[in-house]
Amino acid sequence: MQIDYLKVNAILQYIFKPTVVLYFLFSLVYFFIFSKSGNGDEALFISDLQFIEKNGWINSIEKGISIPYMLLTYPFSNFFQYFVALRLVNFVLLSILFYYFFKVVAVKSKEFYCYLMFYLATSSIFFKGTNDALFFLGLIIFLTEVYYYLEFKKMNSEVMAFSGLVLAFFTRELFVIYIPIILLGFFFLYKNGIVFRVKSLTVPSLLLLCLLIGNI
Repeated sequence: MQIDYLKVNAILQYIFKPTVVLYFLFSLVYFFIFSKSGNGDEALFISDLQFIEKNGWINSIEKGISIPYMLLTYPFSNFFQYFVALRLVNFVLLSILFYYFFKVVAVKSKEFYCYLMFYLATSSIFFKGTNDALFFLGLIIFLTEVYYYLEFKKMNSEVMAFSGLVLAFFTRELFVIYIPIILLGFFFLYKNGIVFRVKSLTVPSLLLLCLLIGNI
């Protein structure tokens, strides 16, 4: 008996796509709404927001808070419970990730978004209230832009690439672990003749300056 592999593949694709979407929505709803607040690292960032409220920004920075993430979260914390504010920010960051791939990179493949949703649904990185979402968003954008330059000799957005790298650097000390791949990325950019334009580096440079001053 011959198997029509094209037909089998079509059936699997038909089943796979809606299943992944449901899986993603289930994870999103569970972690955002039903997951208990303050579990794991989320408790640390809730305590950071409380510390800012009680002791001010200068003392909080001396304590060692994640400045970029707290700057994004603090305004929301004035209107919502701390854990809700943290998760709302991460929902916004998740939306930016999809916007980046859909509008900036212009990926039209439905399969790509299915794989992306499947990957995101297996982890709470973008769902729980921690700074992992901002950290990985910055790295994802930078490394994606490096790939596009190596493949097509042009980045989709140099501003987003280097701004993302700056944000990742100041968001988590874990950045140190990724230094080898970052340096390798710059090495390949240099070897492939990239020219850094002043216009493209203005926003990342200002962001870098502001965060350096904030830390000082």
